Amino acid sequence: MAVVLANIGKLVTVKLLVGAIAAEQLRLRLFVNDVTPTEEMLVFTFVEASFTGYSSILLNDTWVYTEGSSPYATHPVKYFASSADQILQTVYGWYIVRETSLEVIAAERFSTPPEITLDGQAIKVTPVVRAL
Repeated sequence: MAVVLANIGKLVTVKLLVGAIAAEQLRLRLFVNDVTPTEEMLVFTFVEASFTGYSSILLNDTWVYTEGSSPYATHPVKYFASSADQILQTVYGWYIVRETSLEVIAAERFSTPPEITLDGQAIKVTPVVRAL
């Protein structure tokens, strides 16, 4: 599925450009509820993953920017790994939030949702944010 930029994420971008709000760190999270991201999504749209070993990831590495008529930024690959055998948890996708305000910037649903049940299983995510 395609990455969706949230309406609030668009507003945050404009406010950052004009200096109306301060920048915040971004966090990458996984969601386990069967929803399709939309522009209207908010943080409570998603149920965050909770499998053993899961933790959201601070996106503090350098983003790589691609210019052109449809510019975008990609972040280095991130891995979410299970640290124990457990009851099955299906992960439907990922979303990025501002760390303090919890405003959703972008989200993407996996085309085939991975399932976590065993120690050592991992989910690989390459965060991408595209301009409209």
